[in-house]
Amino acid sequence: MKSLTTWIHRPFKPYYLHRQENLPYICRISPDEGSFLIEWYDNGFAGEHTLTVTDKETNDVVKTIKLEQKIITVDNLPDLTDFRIIISRNGAEGQTERLVRTGKIPGDTVINYLHPKDPAYSFSGKFLGSPNIIKCPSGRLISAMDIFWAKEYQSLIAPLFCSDDEGKNWRNLGELAPCFWPTLFMHRGSLYCIGATNAKGNIVIGRSDDEGENWTPPSMLFALGYNQGPEGAMGVFEHKGRIYAAISHGHWDINTFRMSYISADANSDLLDPASWEISDFIEYDPNWKNSPVDAGPGLKTPGGGIEGCMVVGPDGVLHACYRADIERTEPSFGKMILLDIDTSDPKKPYIFNSIVDCPLGSNSKFLIRYDDVSGFYIMLGTEQNPAVTPKRTVLSIAVSKNLTDWTVVHRIYDYRHEDPLKIGFQYPDFRIDGDDLLLATRVGFNESDDHHNSNCITFERIENFRDYL
Repeated sequence: MKSLTTWIHRPFKPYYLHRQENLPYICRISPDEGSFLIEWYDNGFAGEHTLTVTDKETNDVVKTIKLEQKIITVDNLPDLTDFRIIISRNGAEGQTERLVRTGKIPGDTVINYLHPKDPAYSFSGKFLGSPNIIKCPSGRLISAMDIFWAKEYQSLIAPLFCSDDEGKNWRNLGELAPCFWPTLFMHRGSLYCIGATNAKGNIVIGRSDDEGENWTPPSMLFALGYNQGPEGAMGVFEHKGRIYAAISHGHWDINTFRMSYISADANSDLLDPASWEISDFIEYDPNWKNSPVDAGPGLKTPGGGIEGCMVVGPDGVLHACYRADIERTEPSFGKMILLDIDTSDPKKPYIFNSIVDCPLGSNSKFLIRYDDVSGFYIMLGTEQNPAVTPKRTVLSIAVSKNLTDWTVVHRIYDYRHEDPLKIGFQYPDFRIDGDDLLLATRVGFNESDDHHNSNCITFERIENFRDYL
């Protein structure tokens, strides 16, 4: 193996699997009703290839196709059926196998899909999470995601996909590794990604100057220590000449999360670790006003702030908005932690502002962006009233003029009458694009492992979204 001279790999394999880098590789799967699409390549063989589709349960061969294109749709298949996809070399050894289940997934397009029984990425995980979407200066859309599991030493790679036709079709750009919780942002004409090396890892950053095709090696910004790591560098934000990102520090198995932010001068070299500062950390304080009964600093002792985003309030103050996991408190839903940032001192910890009643708040990630046209703060997230929307079955838009009074104005996906343990719409990332919202969603649907352990990342363009405001 060669040394790490880039962050992007096509494909990424850990050292003990590095010989698989030259086997046929299926880099994208997108199921639909009675059909599926695959994208593939082979770094080790330039000859002809054959695609064989077999029924997963019976092993019967359903289709055999000579592969002449790198992206192919296989249709006229039974719907809601599991299939094995095998790409083999004609006249040479070497093949690859993946799994797919046919069926329509809500949304315009499935950016990427991972069958819950597919071991292709077992070194990193079994489920797709942390979707990102961004629009580049050329109009190209790029989506990042990670492949996660419950084991902290895993969660190593973040596949990247792009669309050059406004989200109608997508192709694979490669895999950032090591990378978990990827967060894409544009700065001074270049594309950046900030994330973690794994679920308990260190904060890293890298840059692409050609809209995701090539990347610098990752720079490590902060080493946060054994058994703890950044719980997502969410919501990278530029304010008053400085770049900010909200983070959390901790992990589920130590029962504690702490809240902090990192920042850098917007004119500095963002790949230079010396450009960055990290603030002191704070913990959730159960004595904060409007704190739920029995809330506390950790997750098993509920209340720890996780998965924050940043936005400037109507008062001009930069705020961080965190969700408080409070499923075991009273009330058990509907709260958001609002914190203030003193922009004069990048090492100063957050200042508590308030705990806000929030219809999309608490037990699933939300994201807030400000809409200059309407003057509304736009929040996308999963409705959290268990009496109406159990678990993560309804993904909605809420709006506010002041960050404290929120109203749900539109339900994007409403599956509250389906099994809440098998259906999930969660962790949305969105961008305002003229009159539309560009939305990437983490989705568990059509026999996912469960509502949380999602099997696909979807794209949807919500046209004329201000009609809902």
